[in-house]
This record gives sequence, C-alpha cells and structure tokens, in this order.
Amino acid sequence: MEISWRFSLKMTQQNEKKLVENYMIEKLRDEKGWKYISGYKLEREGNEDPLLVKNLISAIKRINNIDLADEDIQEVLKQLRLRGVGVEDCKKILSFFKFGVSIKLSKSKELVRVKLIDYDNLDNNEFIMTNQIHYESSAGEIIPDIMLYVNGIPLVIIECKDMTSENTSWKEAYSQITKKYPNKVREPFKYLQIGVACEQKAKYFPIVP
Repeated sequence: MEISWRFSLKMTQQNEKKLVENYMIEKLRDEKGWKYISGYKLEREGNEDPLLVKNLISAIKRINNIDLADEDIQEVLKQLRLRGVGVEDCKKILSFFKFGVSIKLSKSKELVRVKLIDYDNLDNNEFIMTNQIHYESSAGEIIPDIMLYVNGIPLVIIECKDMTSENTSWKEAYSQITKKYPNKVREPFKYLQIGVACEQKAKYFPIVP
C-alpha cells in the first residue's frame, strides 16, 4: 500500500508539473505567436549542438540584404561556435546578437556585418518553441522543460515546477538553470540570455555573467 501511495503521489506531482509546462506552451503559442515543434521533431545535427543550423542559415539568408556565399555563412557559424563560455566570450556573443557578425566576404573581400536577428522587422524572424529537448556532452545530459529559439539560436530556457507541492518551488528551477544544467552541458549557455523559473508565478532572470 505504501509503494502504491508513493507512486500515486509521484504521478500526481508529475501531472501538476505538466500542467504548468502546458500552460506556458499554450500562452506562448496562442497569445505570443511562438511556433511549437516537439523536441523529437526539431531538425538538429545532433544532441551536442545547441543551434538549429538549418533554421539559422535560412534566417541569415532571409534577413541580410547581402550576397552571401556558402563560405561566408560557414564563417558566421564558425564565429559563433568557436566562442567559449567565459565572460569575454559571452560579451562577444551578445555583441553578435545586437550588431551582427563581422566577416570579410569571400568574393569581394568587403568587410560586412551579418545580422543574426532582424530588429527592424520582427516578423522577419523565426520564433520556435520546443519542450523536453535533450542536450548531451561528455559530462552528462540535460532535458530542459521549454526552450525558445530565435532564428535557430536558443535564447530562453524555461523550467517548470509543480505549483501544488510544498517540497518544490521556483527556487529549485532557478538552481537547475543556473547551476545543475551548466555543470552538465555548457554549450547552450553560450547563447542563452534569459532564464524563467515557473511555479505559481514566473521568475525571470539573466543567464549571462
């Protein structure tokens, strides 16, 4: 009887947590216009790569009025991927998001800035939301509840907790995002800018140092 009771309690807590997660997904999709794609259906090059490369390449071509060769686009991706996780690298990546990536065009040798996000026409960007997506590294695996991508770049991570449980709170979600997850899989946190810990309320906080 005790085992059955514990199992029932665990299932109830999981269901309540799922209600919070589903509520956030519905709000973002129906009221804010984010496109929902299941984590299993995202086009990815592997669980180790946090970028949605096909989506990012498509966005770069769409939002930049520049004749970019394949070599130029690969250079932009290289600039993003080669950055580490230190403070200076985080500053550089934020600069990429704000002002674009500086490259020398392979054909004309002209120095240009390639935009990653279109701030002048927001509808020109692609906003994708997914849930229960797997990220892996040599140190372990993480499965965030909800991840938000802009043009294939993960910018927001959301962790949900059971709002009916006395044993969990938004603080646990905050700890997962800021401590537990980065210790296991660091790569997504090069790009992530905002964390959200959800329980009865949603707490927003910056990710970068």
